[in-house]
Amino acid sequence: MAITIPDSVTSIGMSAFSGCSGLTAITLSDNVTSIGSGAFYGCSSLVRVNFRGNAPNTVGTSAFTGVIHVRPDSSGWGVEIPGTWNGRPIVYGLVFSASGSGDGGEIVGGGDFNEGETTILKAEPAEGYAFACWSGDFTGIEAEIELSMTRDWTATATFIPEAAADRITMERAEKNGLYSKSQIQAMSVGDILLDVSEGLARIGVRLQENDDLSDTNGWHSVELAADAVDVGTDGTVGIRVPADADVRFFRLVVP
Repeated sequence: MAITIPDSVTSIGMSAFSGCSGLTAITLSDNVTSIGSGAFYGCSSLVRVNFRGNAPNTVGTSAFTGVIHVRPDSSGWGVEIPGTWNGRPIVYGLVFSASGSGDGGEIVGGGDFNEGETTILKAEPAEGYAFACWSGDFTGIEAEIELSMTRDWTATATFIPEAAADRITMERAEKNGLYSKSQIQAMSVGDILLDVSEGLARIGVRLQENDDLSDTNGWHSVELAADAVDVGTDGTVGIRVPADADVRFFRLVVP
């Protein structure tokens, strides 16, 4: 059994988990500053203790069993890492947290890692669903990604019904094409129309958003700020997509 201490907890009491033989891993938030004596004494199956912040200010005697994993950017341990801290081995460790959206699939490859390890992250859609894109600390449309654990990572895989997936344009931009957020951030738009009037070349492209591709009536225009359009030095024109965690898909409407 692995557990994560909530961010609201600042202190682990004396003998709080003493004798919990079924506990295999525990993650302590960066708000935990005090750990009482024997807090994890007798936890015979505990092999990993993850610290998400700096070293706690107060640690009682015989507080730990298992290997201590700490973030590379944390401080206050007072020992050379890897080494020994409070009588237990201490190493740099990282966490990859991944989740799928809804019941459309699952992610394989998340978990706890030592610094420098690599993992293959794979989005596996359930029957009747297809993988659409990644969001979180990285974006992309490839279902399988190799990551080097040089930091903590979090990501979400978006799965959509196969019928809706068939409507996503994967290649060059097309009239009324549908795109995931990560696609539109990197695409090159072709065959756009220019309305030249009063000395102003206006690009005839509208950006719309939708969080459910199965809802054909769910599209609505994105309100873009005055600086949303960026003209590059090479003459290309980009549209800055608003950051909205609730919206998964965008489309360009070309007149």
